[in-house]
Amino acid sequence: MRPGEFEWIEQLARRFGSGDRGGGLIGIGDDAAIIPFGPSVADEALAISVDAQVEDIHFQRGWIGFHDLARRLVHVGFSDIAAMGAAPLYALVSVEVGPEIGEDDLAAFTEGMQIGLRELPAELIGGNVSARAGGFSAHITAIGRQKRQLMLRRNGAHPGDGIYVTGKLGAAAAAIRAFTSVKDASLPIPPALIDAFRKPRAHIREGLILAESGWATAAIDISDGLLPDLGHIGKASGTGATLDLDHLPISDALRAWMPNDVAGAEVLALTGGENYVLLFTAANNPAKEAEAARRFAEAGGQFWRVGTITAEKHMVGLRTGREVPLPTGRFDHLHGPLP
Repeated sequence: MRPGEFEWIEQLARRFGSGDRGGGLIGIGDDAAIIPFGPSVADEALAISVDAQVEDIHFQRGWIGFHDLARRLVHVGFSDIAAMGAAPLYALVSVEVGPEIGEDDLAAFTEGMQIGLRELPAELIGGNVSARAGGFSAHITAIGRQKRQLMLRRNGAHPGDGIYVTGKLGAAAAAIRAFTSVKDASLPIPPALIDAFRKPRAHIREGLILAESGWATAAIDISDGLLPDLGHIGKASGTGATLDLDHLPISDALRAWMPNDVAGAEVLALTGGENYVLLFTAANNPAKEAEAARRFAEAGGQFWRVGTITAEKHMVGLRTGREVPLPTGRFDHLHGPLP
């Protein structure tokens, strides 16, 4: 049986190297690789990451048009750069185009990509175009920059650090569930859920504030889900976590869509992917927290505390102070949905 997605990544890391590879080069194991410009940690470095949108895996054409798909590709790709606390710089985009994809589709994709890059901002500097037997997929290489000493990584969390998120959770995962399960036309999918999937935003401003604050200790973007991605921080940092479920910021649109299934909404918020907000840990420093909150507010952002890093290497849920089991489901790109 072939390995799962993360098991294979671990195999690749063992063979090709991971983490600090000397001279400031950081390889496999974070949201992006870090390539230094100079020997000093005060020197700028590049953060480089790759992501994809593949038809029938990440999207179906009935869910999203080519304009929004291109913009989504850009923001999904640069969400990894945001998690590193880096500023967007350049992008390379590769597309694979089936014969049924028309001129208008490509024009819409081009326009959406241009809008997404302007929003960051970043520049397109190259890429590749290939035919495929059918369907459509696109891949982006996202490149950002930041002083090496300010880059946020996954391995810096310490027991006692707070756990925070920069946005409400679960709406995009709810949209995917709705796209695949709502058959009754009299039950339309709320526009806010659809927009959460179609129009994610890379939290670039938030990442830069955190990198410059000296407060954050670790970060990752929530692409797989809060619990799986917190697990990545825990594995890299050698820590565990307690999550305060009473203060979980569940999307308002998700709550409205599932008013009679509070538990189901919570599961989507904890395990559903495609959020692309930042999950970060930060030291217990009220002054730095207040300053970060002020700067977030000035930038139109917000963060919520959802738990605490622990020395015990497992995750525990707390509800009204009592331990409760946490859901375990996640998506694996080599095995599909896992229980």
